[in-house]
Amino acid sequence: MILTFISNDEKELKERMILRQVGWNHILVKRLRKKVISETELQFFDISEQNKIKNAVNANQIILKLQSEDLKKVLFPNKVDIIHHIEIEKVLTNLEASLGKTEPIKNTKFSVLYDLLIVISIYVFSGLLALAIVDSAHFF
Repeated sequence: MILTFISNDEKELKERMILRQVGWNHILVKRLRKKVISETELQFFDISEQNKIKNAVNANQIILKLQSEDLKKVLFPNKVDIIHHIEIEKVLTNLEASLGKTEPIKNTKFSVLYDLLIVISIYVFSGLLALAIVDSAHFF
C-alpha cells in the first residue's frame, strides 16, 4: 500500500515506513510473550528510533506515532493524494485496534474448573467415539 500510494521521489521514506511495519509485527510478538526486545527486532529502525523504542513502555505505540509523523510529512507537500492518505490512516487505525485486542486475549487467565471441563469432555468424547467405532464394526 505504501509503495503505491506515496510518490516515487520519496524512496527513503517508503523504505523506512515499510521496515517500521515489519519491526512493529516483530515487537508485538515479543511484547505479547513478555520477552525483552532484542537487537534482532531493532534492526528495522534508525538509531534514533531504536533509542525511543528501547525506552518506551509501549514500543508499538511509539512505532505507530513515528509512522503517523512520517505520513504527516508526506501529506502537506502534496506527495500523496488525500484519498490515499485516508486509506493509510485507516491501516494505522486498524493496527492500533489490533494491538488493543491482542493484549487482553493474551493476558486472560482461565480458571481451573474450565480446564478440568475441557479435559473431561475430551475423555467423554474419546470414550463415545470408541463405542461408536466398535458398534459400527459389529465386533460384538
